[in-house]
Amino acid sequence: AGGGPSLSRPPAPARHASLRRNAPRAGGRHARDRDAAPAPPPLTCAAPARPLAPTQLETPMTLANRRSDEARAAVEVGGPEGGPPPRQLDLLRARRFWPLFWVQFLGAFNDQVFKNGFMALLTWRLAERMDLDIDVHVLFAGALYILPFALFAAVAGQIADAVDKAVMMRWVKGAEVVLMALAALAFQLENLWLLYLLLFLMGAQSAFFAPIKYAVLPQYLKRRELMAGAGLVQSATFLAIILGQILGLKVALLDGGATLVGAAVVSVALLGWAASFMAPPAPRQGRP
Repeated sequence: AGGGPSLSRPPAPARHASLRRNAPRAGGRHARDRDAAPAPPPLTCAAPARPLAPTQLETPMTLANRRSDEARAAVEVGGPEGGPPPRQLDLLRARRFWPLFWVQFLGAFNDQVFKNGFMALLTWRLAERMDLDIDVHVLFAGALYILPFALFAAVAGQIADAVDKAVMMRWVKGAEVVLMALAALAFQLENLWLLYLLLFLMGAQSAFFAPIKYAVLPQYLKRRELMAGAGLVQSATFLAIILGQILGLKVALLDGGATLVGAAVVSVALLGWAASFMAPPAPRQGRP
């Protein structure tokens, strides 16, 4: 032990000493961060997941087939609301529908009586007396009646959405009475340009009524009655057009035809106006 070589380990270099000085100590900053971290929640036995609804497990094809079967079954028992299928004669007797039916029928009938009475007067009397080109005037009259539908139908639909449709119906039919009274005077005077103006205004009056007759149906009828109601309104329109064309031409060609046509259009307008007061209220729906 006195003079032999030393077996002790040589001292570590300075670099290793600095690493040892910078090494984290137990209980240092890293240990404190570890202690501050929240402990994980204990494992618990979760409740069983709620089973998915049948529709969530169906493919789009099977879902569509099932809904089709349900709709077919609903129709077989009398419609989505149940009960027997609607009969059109029952709708015609219903207080909630027949005023609209007769207002539409009388309005379309009156339009055709006035228009065809004017055409007959123009063709067989005024054209010869005033030396007119009959082809040009007939085309002009037809375009003048149709033009208001392109100009005013969309605006009329917006107005009908914002007001009570039954009230708007009465105002439109009241305007028809005034126009037909002026038409009777124009027939007596045989004033061509006044008749042209009234023809345009009658087209505008019809354009303002056109959105009402279909928009009001969901408020007057049940869902299963809508198809029958729309069919009745459409059939009333075409039946009135046919009868109005026949009557307008035949009456206008009689002796004193101008007077008879004037009296007819005023009378029919008054009947349509009276029927409009029997229509139930149809207030606006949704947002104003």
